[in-house]
Amino acid sequence: MKKNVVLITALAVFAVALTVVYFLVLNKGDKEPEEEKPGYYTIRTIEAESIDRITLKTEGFDGGFLLRDGTWVNREDASVPVKQETLNLMVSIVLAHLNAFEKVENPPASEDFGFQNPAAVLTAYAGDNSLVTLRVGKSTPTRDRYYAMVDGDDSIYIVSDNYYKYIVKNRADFFEDIKLPEIADRDLLREISVSGEGIKPFHVVYNADNPFDYSETGMYGWYFEAPFTSCVNANIYDDAWFEKLELFTFVSYDKLVAYRPGNYGKYGLDNPVATIYVRYADKYGREDYSYKLFLGNRTEDGSYYARLESLEWVFLIGADKVASRTETDAFALCYKTVFFPKDSALDGIKITAGGKTWDFVNTHADGDISKYTLNGRALSDDELSKLGNEILTLKYSGMAPEEATGDAVMTINTSVADKEKRKDLEIVFYRYTDSVHLVSVNGITEFTMDVRLVDAFLAYLETMK
Repeated sequence: MKKNVVLITALAVFAVALTVVYFLVLNKGDKEPEEEKPGYYTIRTIEAESIDRITLKTEGFDGGFLLRDGTWVNREDASVPVKQETLNLMVSIVLAHLNAFEKVENPPASEDFGFQNPAAVLTAYAGDNSLVTLRVGKSTPTRDRYYAMVDGDDSIYIVSDNYYKYIVKNRADFFEDIKLPEIADRDLLREISVSGEGIKPFHVVYNADNPFDYSETGMYGWYFEAPFTSCVNANIYDDAWFEKLELFTFVSYDKLVAYRPGNYGKYGLDNPVATIYVRYADKYGREDYSYKLFLGNRTEDGSYYARLESLEWVFLIGADKVASRTETDAFALCYKTVFFPKDSALDGIKITAGGKTWDFVNTHADGDISKYTLNGRALSDDELSKLGNEILTLKYSGMAPEEATGDAVMTINTSVADKEKRKDLEIVFYRYTDSVHLVSVNGITEFTMDVRLVDAFLAYLETMK
């Protein structure tokens, strides 16, 4: 009997428990689930493929673009090369996915979200129908996010920085990158000229048959036409020059500024402060290609407005790029020996000093092999080689002051065998100071020479009989 009472009691407790569970489940099924906050908000759904016109207003741009045969063109001037990537990213990254991280709940009227003077106002159209007008406000306190609104919706959204990065553009951001001169190899360069206000004129020419090369060794393909004009002093033979040549094989810019501005004067390009001219051959050896780069006014950061003669673009070039091309220490590049006495190129060398004369004459006795005499006496090969080496020690030490004169210390006259190709030279050394002489070549005085070098050379001549 006792066992039956226990069993009945247990069954009753179990039944009560089942009843409680039943009502709990029933009540739970009748209760509305809590609303979950979405991970992002869809601001507007747009078929990106339908967009064929865009207008945009930012601080640096106010205009529009049309899609014609799959290509975006400038609404005001269809001839302006438009950077397609900029427009395509604006459509595919932003307009095709107008969504937000969150919506600002109950925004206070007193808070400035940046919509009184928005960073950008973008309107997309399909034909004549406006699809959406999007306004980008200021940045939020949260990093890399911005406030945004669309017309017809009073909500304020918080969006990603894509809304700023791909929409807030300047006029130059829509310019297609322009094709600038690019020379395949520095060996194709033929002529470089740099001139302008406050710039030392710099004009160099490459010619395998350099008329200033008295060595006849092909060492001097490049020579100066400015600032040096005194013949053999113009030869260039320096590793630093060949490194610098690379700078003239291309033109690069930091930023495009304007296309067909109408008035180049506002950029100082109607009367450029400097001009860089480069002549070159193409990779097939065809000659006489060239470009001319004009430099205008400077901006606050020191950059230069610039343009190429062949293009209607204005762009900016950084001060460092300009300096590397326009600032050249010509004296450091020139071959400083007074002349390179390749004996086979000469008919003779006559040196006068202190009332004495040393007359070296090439007899051309063995064709191309030079045979020299000194005042009628035949020179040995060793003596001839020694003479050449001694002349090579006569190196310039600096630039001569203007309008400087003095008494002649020594004169070297050279006569060339091929007078159609080269010139005879008269090289005169004038006393100037206790430390340097002036050096004149064919009447042009441009350099100085250490007195000790000239004295040592004269001492050597005294040993020759």
